[in-house]
Amino acid sequence: MDGIKGKVTEINWRSVHLLTREIEMLVIPNAALAGATIRNYRRPQKLHIEPVGVGFSYNDPPNKVKRVMKETALSTKGVLDKPEPIIQTISYDDSSIGYIVKLFMSDYDKVPMVRDEFMTRVWYAAERNGLNIPFPIRALYHNRPTKTNSAEIIA
Repeated sequence: MDGIKGKVTEINWRSVHLLTREIEMLVIPNAALAGATIRNYRRPQKLHIEPVGVGFSYNDPPNKVKRVMKETALSTKGVLDKPEPIIQTISYDDSSIGYIVKLFMSDYDKVPMVRDEFMTRVWYAAERNGLNIPFPIRALYHNRPTKTNSAEIIA
């Protein structure tokens, strides 16, 4: 609801009790729920798509990156093999090519653990396959102004 994610633990005439992933109990008055957008990650089906963004070097061929990301996703516990993960090139950024990896999962409760496992595997897969995960690099050049003769400025 409105960016807050949690599991409903109680519904009564006055409020809804929501247990967040941070193990905080939120008691939300029904009046607040009336105007809120509520997302149910369990219905009408349990299938969930978790998008994960990652960037690779301009020197890494996109088809190779997509192949390695698919293999990495399929080897991650909790990621379904049917439907297969979807890997898309989404942007050409300052220091990397941006990709989105869509992981299909059947258990929304495990999203943080699956996401962590996948991102950890991405680093190792990149190392094994000679792919580079770049970081922004900026070169700053400080040029001192040249000294001029004040007589030249007046003339």
